[in-house]
Order: sequence, then C-alpha cells, then structure tokens
Amino acid sequence: MSGWRGMKQAITFPAFFLTLVGFMLVLLVTLSVPIIHSINMLHASQTVTGSSASVGVFGACYTQAQNFATRKPEFTTTCSGTDGAYTVNDAFFGTTQTVVRQGLSGGLIMNVIACGFAGVAFLMGLFGWLLRSRPLMVVLFIFVILGAIFEWLAFWINLGFVLNTRSHIHNYTGGLWTGHIGNAFWLSFGSAMALSFAVCFAGVGAFSEEEKRERNTPVPQVHEKPGRRWPWQKRRNSATASEVAPVAAYPANAGV
Repeated sequence: MSGWRGMKQAITFPAFFLTLVGFMLVLLVTLSVPIIHSINMLHASQTVTGSSASVGVFGACYTQAQNFATRKPEFTTTCSGTDGAYTVNDAFFGTTQTVVRQGLSGGLIMNVIACGFAGVAFLMGLFGWLLRSRPLMVVLFIFVILGAIFEWLAFWINLGFVLNTRSHIHNYTGGLWTGHIGNAFWLSFGSAMALSFAVCFAGVGAFSEEEKRERNTPVPQVHEKPGRRWPWQKRRNSATASEVAPVAAYPANAGV
C-alpha cells in the first residue's frame, strides 16, 4: 500500500506542476500589451523610419521614431487603454483601412476565460497534491479539462487574429510595414499543451483502479497492547462472585 501511495504522489505532482505551467503561461498572454509591453500577440515594424507597433489581448502600443534621419533617433511610445474589443490607430500605419478587425480582437477574451479555469485548477491541484485528496483531484480534472478546452479555442482564435492582422498590415501599407508573430501566441500554444498533459495525469490520479482499491480496502484494527490496568478497570472487566449466577449442585446419586 505504501508503494502505491508513493506512486499516487508521483502522479499527482505532475498534474499540479503542468497545471501551474499552463496557468502561468496563459496569465502572461492575458497580461500582454498594453499591460506588459514586452509580451505581444503581433509585432509590426516599418523598415524606413524604424517605427513599430504591438498588439495584445486588450489593446495596442505604438512606438513613433523621431529624427530617424539622424544617427540617434528618438522613440516615443504611447499605448491605448484596455478594451475587450478594440481597434488600432489606422492612421499610424498610414492607411484608412481597418487593420484590426474588432470581432477578432474581441475573441481574444477567450484567453481570459481559459486563464480563469486554469487558475482554479491550479489551486485544486495544489491542495490535492498537499493533502493527497481524491475529491480535490476530481475537481482538478474537471477544471483543468475545461481550461484546456478553452485554451485550445483561444489558441485558434489567436492564430486567426495574427494571420488576419499581419495580412492586413502588409496589404494595406503596400509592404511598408511588416508584421511578425509575437511571443504571446507561442505562450498560448505552450499553455494549451501543458494543460492537455495535465488532463492526462489528473485523470489517472482521480479515476485509477488502484485508487478505488485503496478506498475499498478495510482499515486494519489496532489492538490494544497489554499493559498496566487501573483498579477500576480490573473490577469492570472481571466478574465478582456476586455477579456470577449460582450453579445448582446436584447430588452424585440424583440420577440413580
């Protein structure tokens, strides 16, 4: 039995660790531009002036190059506010066409939903690993599978957003701007993979046959070791002469 408990802990920890990795990755995706400037879903740059722009889940940031003809140009960065379905400043790209589709940018909110489910799954995995509790592992399995489903949906939405926006930037600017896939897109892919593997380990830890056999095994009774007894315990466990029912004595020749 002790060997299986060690195996169960070995299965529970990978489920918790992979859920933690998936949660942290999708959290970084959610906190991308304009919150964390170094994480973006798409990065666009101009080859002539050196200006650039980055878009994330809730908005965009623009870096304008000034005095780019000199050896040391100055760069000024401005960011938009956070919005669930946003549009970018098309004039910054030198076009009047819509570079970012509002419907696609609104779909990026799926990353936030996946982050919520992954966060709850992480907490359940943490307590399930520390307490070695099967009910918590079942709850972990439920939430991590929901997090994996929503994260894969978010990944495909991110892919559509990146490809569509990159195509618009290249076509509407005549090739003057070039779009590049950002690191947030690859973080979302890594999160989906980590949560998918966490589903496998959580399922094994929650619904394995050995786990059921362990729950159905009766707990052996612990017998009290012989030792010193107090006087009242002796009187309680031993029968006195008055408590013993008298036995009728028959004469030896009663049956003769």
